[in-house]
Amino acid sequence: EEAKNTSTSYTFRNSSDAKKFISVASKSGVGKRSFSIKGNVVGVSGLDSDMEHVLLFLAKDMKAKIK
Repeated sequence: EEAKNTSTSYTFRNSSDAKKFISVASKSGVGKRSFSIKGNVVGVSGLDSDMEHVLLFLAKDMKAKIK
């Protein structure tokens, strides 16, 4: 599938959780350029819908707020 131009924002409890999220996502094949990080908020863009779903479930499991 094609990558979307939409961006999803995940707000974690702390910056440590945000870093863990990025680490796991990177290991699953998401490029570092797909992330934008500000403290405990991680923005993700340019992913196909399958990878978006994987990250959504991961973020929910980590108790993140999704926008």
